[in-house]
Amino acid sequence: MAAKIVSSLSSFNGVAFLLALLLCISTNVQISMADSTSKTYKNYLQKACNSTTYPQLCFNSLSSYTSTIKTNDLKLCKTALTVTLKAASNTSSLVKASSKQKGLSKSEAGAIKDCFDEMGDSIDELKQSFEGFRQPKRF
Repeated sequence: MAAKIVSSLSSFNGVAFLLALLLCISTNVQISMADSTSKTYKNYLQKACNSTTYPQLCFNSLSSYTSTIKTNDLKLCKTALTVTLKAASNTSSLVKASSKQKGLSKSEAGAIKDCFDEMGDSIDELKQSFEGFRQPKRF
């Protein structure tokens, strides 16, 4: 009876070992594939950013979104617009706060107002760009 139990445990241990080994192998393959996929996404973004005026700023601003963008041009455009719109809105808020500083000269206040107006125009244009994605293609 004891020999039968030991034999069953040995078989069970062998099967458990094989299952654990297969699990480890498949996990390593998935991790390796994920690393490869992640590298593909980053390479895609790097190539896209290299065609911009400020490639390093582009890559640094968008690299945390590579798993969303993948290699999709439309997702890249929408993500870039979203990130840019957020940055422009934050900058506009900062400029507005600067305009409330005490002791500004007339020319400083005028320059800050001009900057704030320009930021507002930029934000409006970014929002219009988003609208372009919502309209059906006309060609």
